[in-house]
Amino acid sequence: MSVLDSRFSLWLLRLLSWVPLPLLRLLGALVGLWIGYVPGRRFEICLTNVRLCYPEKDEVWQQSVARKSLIHEARTLLEMPRLWRLSPDKIESLAVRVSGYDLLEQAQGKGIILVTPHFGNWEFSGLYLTGHVTIYSMYRPLRHRIIDDFVRQGRQHTGAILAPTDTTGVRLLLRALQECHAVGILPDHVPRRKEDGVMAPFFGVPANTGVLVSRLARRQDVVVLLMQARRCRGGFHVSFHVADPRVYSRDRGEAAAGINAMVEAAIAEDVAQYWWSYPRFRKRLIQPESLYP
Repeated sequence: MSVLDSRFSLWLLRLLSWVPLPLLRLLGALVGLWIGYVPGRRFEICLTNVRLCYPEKDEVWQQSVARKSLIHEARTLLEMPRLWRLSPDKIESLAVRVSGYDLLEQAQGKGIILVTPHFGNWEFSGLYLTGHVTIYSMYRPLRHRIIDDFVRQGRQHTGAILAPTDTTGVRLLLRALQECHAVGILPDHVPRRKEDGVMAPFFGVPANTGVLVSRLARRQDVVVLLMQARRCRGGFHVSFHVADPRVYSRDRGEAAAGINAMVEAAIAEDVAQYWWSYPRFRKRLIQPESLYP
């Protein structure tokens, strides 16, 4: 991306930040439909993932879910700039329904790990949490500084604390848990380093799965919760759930299986709201050949 492209992207992000949420969702539907019906790699990855995870479903269902997922993905990306400029009160008002909040209340006074998959609008989850807990999350800087400054400022504007994606960041998260704060982790990224992952079933398919959640959970007296923000009419349905008990295991494989089970539980709320275009089954530690077209 050239400097000119970066400046245009920044202008577009700023423009989107002023567009009302209902209009952004309409635009997202149009963009998602276009991506879903014009042949391209993004749709093919999406469909491959759905086929791998739901082999018992027929082709019509699989293609329908893949296309609906691309609509939700487009909506998520378009919603982000808008959410990054909203006040805490407005963010709170967009949580039109909240389930399981008592679990978060009961965890107060301990370190809390909030496992938030790429489901619904995960960016809203972090912004919502800042009104209720001190939240730390990991952030990898973007390549172009002017875009990175915009994104970083947006994510931090309600009080979130960003940690680098390295050992320094892990130490910061450990300290946050020791001080009884909350840590937000996206559990369904493919680990960048071999030692950071372990093979574990995801919908029965072996997937390279990160183990940071279990590393943090077994070193601290913490509570792990599953959290997601599902898109619904007028805003989002925020929900909290008890973690799969396996995430506390010292066995890396068992802990990773528990993490993936939590992601599966989130997806069960609305299959189409998951980020199926992400190549979840790449960098596998067994059968390294690509599963994608």
